[in-house]
Amino acid sequence: MMKKIVACIALGFLLLLGSHTTVLADKVIDGEKTRTEVKEKKQVYPYQSVVRVQYLKRKKDYGTGFFVGRHHLLTNKHVVADAKKPSKELVVRIKGKDGKDYDYPVKKITPAKKDSDDMTILEIGDNPKDKGTLAAITPLKIASPKTISSVKKGDTIRAIGYPGDKPYSTLWESKGKITQIESDGSFLTFNALIYSGNSGSPLINEKNELVGLVNASTEGKKKPKTFGFLLRPELRRFLTKTIEK
Repeated sequence: MMKKIVACIALGFLLLLGSHTTVLADKVIDGEKTRTEVKEKKQVYPYQSVVRVQYLKRKKDYGTGFFVGRHHLLTNKHVVADAKKPSKELVVRIKGKDGKDYDYPVKKITPAKKDSDDMTILEIGDNPKDKGTLAAITPLKIASPKTISSVKKGDTIRAIGYPGDKPYSTLWESKGKITQIESDGSFLTFNALIYSGNSGSPLINEKNELVGLVNASTEGKKKPKTFGFLLRPELRRFLTKTIEK
């Protein structure tokens, strides 16, 4: 399901781009070389903030989310679109220091207002069986508005998440260059590989600050093309207001 969604969104972006389709460098990029597994012992900040958003009854249906507050996470709208009763269908799955997976119930889903903004905020409850895992997670630091507005073509950017073509529960980091960006940051492409399951992955700059989100990819392992958007002022305000409620 998630793979089909990602593919459809990627196709939609390509159709919308029209004459603005990204032109990558002539050199063919090997997508596998753009990503590296993040081993468990190295999962400190910012990696510890990135978790799975999992459908309970469908193990293969999951996306990526990341903490922006003690009980709040960001992910894509399309990751949770199938959940009619989130508290019964969705969990945020976190790997504890003991190596076990702990599921946290999704209490509330608050989507961004614009249909075109593929971002939603998840509020989670507690797991009484988990002792200390949640408290030990440091939410991702959001880059300043000035830093986000200065992101440009050619900048190095990283996506961290759980690609579906890799062993379940393994965390991977993809690194590439921004190849196209709209002036308002509402759309960007970069040349690093992501896969189904990466939907909702944070886009991180070289200072380990959150600047945006991934939301689609062509899933091409040769000359990959990945799509995302920046955390623009209106999205930042939406995030801050929702968390403060």
